[in-house]
Amino acid sequence: MGHKGALSSLDTAVDAVKHRSMQSFWFFIVQLVTFHLSSFLLMWLCYDFIVAVVVSIVLLIFFIEFVRNFNDIYNSLYIKDEDATSNKLMQKEDKSASPPKYFGESDSDADSRKSRKSGNSS
Repeated sequence: MGHKGALSSLDTAVDAVKHRSMQSFWFFIVQLVTFHLSSFLLMWLCYDFIVAVVVSIVLLIFFIEFVRNFNDIYNSLYIKDEDATSNKLMQKEDKSASPPKYFGESDSDADSRKSRKSGNSS
């Protein structure tokens, strides 16, 4: 089959992509927080009290909605490490397993091909 190092390199690639996606999510959240903080400060420094209060309430509603949406996306896409599959089980070769099937081949055809090969080699 393939080289045994291919499975471990695949794990390394998946871990790197997982790390990068988590990093992207947190950068997005930090960007939202800093944008809203600067908007709040701008409203309170540059506008009258009534305008600052109204715009701050609207910005706060938008911020809460962004955080709720982020939480929904994060919870629906996050996969816990114990729930993720691993290739560690595939690294063990099972000699008693049936031979691989060819396209369109049934299980009985694959088993008969296995018995013919074992009968010819004896």
